[in-house]
Amino acid sequence: MRRVRAGRMVLRVLALGGLTLGELALGGLMGPARAQTAAPPAPALSMPAVPGAPSPRPPHRRPAHKRLTAKQRFARANTTHDGHLTREQAQAGRMRAVVSHFDAIDRGHKGYVTEADLRAYAKARRLARRAARVAPKS
Repeated sequence: MRRVRAGRMVLRVLALGGLTLGELALGGLMGPARAQTAAPPAPALSMPAVPGAPSPRPPHRRPAHKRLTAKQRFARANTTHDGHLTREQAQAGRMRAVVSHFDAIDRGHKGYVTEADLRAYAKARRLARRAARVAPKS
């Protein structure tokens, strides 16, 4: 209950219905009764509007993209499951960095790369960048 000042009179307003105690006491003298109608509930987003239709998604939400580890990407691209990734398999598996640096990664010119080759190449690149950052500029 809260207090509302209306002219000279202080009225107490019920929190539930918004009616003052004066309106409740006078009842029908204040005019026709106010009907309390509830608004229809909003449709849930999870329920389809039409049976069989896909449920609407908010436009700002996109499904989360799951990032794969290097090991998972290698396993997915290695269709022969022999641990050797050829240039063609890397292209088909959309491993663009491996394709563009394939000759540098494949130091033994075997025609394929392994996970160990990829790790060694990444480590060598990381160390080269670190050395270039630390080296004094002349």
